Amino acid sequence: MNANIVGALTTALWILIELIQFSYMAYLAWRHRNVTGGNPVGTRSAYTGA
Repeated sequence: MNANIVGALTTALWILIELIQFSYMAYLAWRHRNVTGGNPVGTRSAYTGA
């Protein structure tokens, strides 16, 4: 294989991996935001009062 083709494929694969990693981290942050911004009563439903 030509060195230019190998370099282009390596660069494309690297960019693809970085995009997948960034997308996954953004998804985790979005999911965490939805969990913490949810119904506050539902998170304390086991509390019976003292």
